[in-house]
Amino acid sequence: MNITRYNYTGRNKITAMDIDKNGNIWIGFAATAGSCHLYKVSGTDNTTILFDITVPVDEITKIRADKANEYDNDYIYIAVDDVTYYGGLFSITNPLGEYYYLTKDVSVLEKTVDIGTSDGEIYWITPGVLSGEIAKVISMGWNMTPGDTDVITDLTAINNARTCTGDSAGNLWILTYQNPIKLIRFYYNSGYTFTSWDII
Repeated sequence: MNITRYNYTGRNKITAMDIDKNGNIWIGFAATAGSCHLYKVSGTDNTTILFDITVPVDEITKIRADKANEYDNDYIYIAVDDVTYYGGLFSITNPLGEYYYLTKDVSVLEKTVDIGTSDGEIYWITPGVLSGEIAKVISMGWNMTPGDTDVITDLTAINNARTCTGDSAGNLWILTYQNPIKLIRFYYNSGYTFTSWDII
């Protein structure tokens, strides 16, 4: 096996990464001087940086890129650790010209740790690890404009949510690092609701 090392000058810690529908790599780097950098790197030549985007947040915790044949969207989504924003989205083809930062509601006190999509919705999750906090799901529809009112759902008695993924049936599946670990099905039924199971 051949391993090639690439040196992205001045960037010393990768915090998140994903590959978009065109095979390009998106890399989030740790903050320097109060901002993070988000790179779009060629998937065929990792030394070619296609875009270097300065993101005004403390940390990019997760990157989620639209994949081929997925809702015909062309965005990447970021989850962040920041006092002002919970996330952002960037055009895959024109990230310097088309981007949005998503402002936290006063009820959202924690960072977002993962992003999922399902049946035309985008979801960000907060973990519920701070004292007195529970996990939350922030929902935004594909047809919403950033700045519209996002739907925030408290996951009662759920803590330490870590990862999520959506399915084609409209469910968001969330795993926690609680003891015991919980598997959560989050879905819409005349309003957002959820069911959870202990994994023991």
